[in-house]
Amino acid sequence: MDFHELQDLWRDRDRLTEAQWTRLYRLVHGVLAKARMYDGLDREDLVQGFFLDKVVRGRSTAVPERPAALLQWFARYQASMHRALRSEPSFEAAELPAEDTLPAAECEAAEPLFRASRANAVQAFFDTLDEQEKILVQHAHCDQQSVLSVAQAHRIASAHHHSKRLGLVLTRHALPSDWSQTKLGRFVTRALGISTDARDDLLQVLRLLCETAQQWWSRACATTA
Repeated sequence: MDFHELQDLWRDRDRLTEAQWTRLYRLVHGVLAKARMYDGLDREDLVQGFFLDKVVRGRSTAVPERPAALLQWFARYQASMHRALRSEPSFEAAELPAEDTLPAAECEAAEPLFRASRANAVQAFFDTLDEQEKILVQHAHCDQQSVLSVAQAHRIASAHHHSKRLGLVLTRHALPSDWSQTKLGRFVTRALGISTDARDDLLQVLRLLCETAQQWWSRACATTA
């Protein structure tokens, strides 16, 4: 692997195309596939969380000088996640931010930036999906077509299994905690830190996901036209 390509993409991440974001994720994933993992932590979850937190949403201009440096950054990130899972933090009331900390005007001004940050994270998540998963998101979730009809139209084998793994389909007696273990659920609850009870936040993320899927599908259709 040419680590210089990873560095160039990392350095230019403010203006990457969808294809370049996907390439950067795969390059980072390739390096971190060699990382030693703590017991009980899932490599795919941690790599995705690291990529979203430190690359997509990261504001540092630092670029890893060599693969060993990237592995060290990931090791620190992994250690912090491991500590978070092992500890049960408690907060005094004074530590929690008041709902009216910011004036209404400042909150309204910050909202577009907050939405843009989430949109970038959703785009990065969507880029990690394979083509069949993207098709299922677009048609089975966003267009609300049946998984069977999508599978038949696009020749997707084991579509129901893929949909369950993604979090698009749940069993009848599934709990919110079950959804949080799916691919989409892990992204929402762990990478974005959104509770399954936060209905407005969940709906916003799902809308952003559908916007992203629709844009991808429109480009795909235009390419094959």
